[in-house]
Amino acid sequence: MWATLLGACRIHGNTDMGEWAAEKLLELRPQHSGYYVLIANMYAAAGCWNKLAKVRTLMRDSGVMKSPGCAWVDVGSVFTPFVVGDTSNPCAPDIYQALDGLTELMKDDGYVASNKMDSDGEVLEETG
Repeated sequence: MWATLLGACRIHGNTDMGEWAAEKLLELRPQHSGYYVLIANMYAAAGCWNKLAKVRTLMRDSGVMKSPGCAWVDVGSVFTPFVVGDTSNPCAPDIYQALDGLTELMKDDGYVASNKMDSDGEVLEETG
């Protein structure tokens, strides 16, 4: 329920109530990395970059680690898990080739990505 309220606060730009919900969430499960991500997303949506940085610092200082996102990629007749930057996957060359092709198609269609990232490589602001 608190996470749902926090998500609604992000959508509606109510960071005051969102901070209250965030406090409740972290009281209940301070080691749940997903809650920190919700809080950070709320601050990013509101353009509160200093507060977002504090959330990242709190997460690091508390020893909370976020697992990297993983996608299941269809390579021919098999699905394989893939994490960005993973070169150990035997299908990595094929996956990167497909991603490069998709990137070119998007550029040809006029898409321009503009991402601001923090020192951990997390996207702070996305446009495009």
